[in-house]
Amino acid sequence: MKKLLLLLFVLTSASVFAGNMPTVDSSWEEIRTSRNRVIFELPQYNLSHGWYMRAGSVCIDGEDLRSIKKVQKCVRWSGGRNERCLEFKEIYPSKKIEGTRNTCTRWSGGRNDRCTRYEEIPYKITTEFNVKVYRRRSGGRDGDDYDASSRFKPLFGKMFSIPQCD
Repeated sequence: MKKLLLLLFVLTSASVFAGNMPTVDSSWEEIRTSRNRVIFELPQYNLSHGWYMRAGSVCIDGEDLRSIKKVQKCVRWSGGRNERCLEFKEIYPSKKIEGTRNTCTRWSGGRNDRCTRYEEIPYKITTEFNVKVYRRRSGGRDGDDYDASSRFKPLFGKMFSIPQCD
């Protein structure tokens, strides 16, 4: 009888857990806030003013990719030994979705390897991509949630599109 009750408990618990696991039909908000341990990695972009932001924190504003929320940038510093910010300005870090960038195309080689030629190379930021969602293992190497040792095989892949700004 105890074995039967234990089996019934295990089966009930497994079905409840499976019912709460996000699926490809779940919204990104449901996946992000899921109580189950799922992980996924969105691309990261280098925006203006030295800001790096993941795809879930940016939106499309005309021809630009920009942060959804304003961030603080220091515009006035104190002088001296213990330099600190005296005045902030709120900004939207951004980057053109299409453009050119100055890129090294030839290296000198050898011990003091350095760039010997730069060229303007065109780029275009992808705003829609397929993201793999994984069930997370407990633990993992180096505390990196996305490390291969921290995840099982993908549960599913789901399209993510960077939204238009409000």
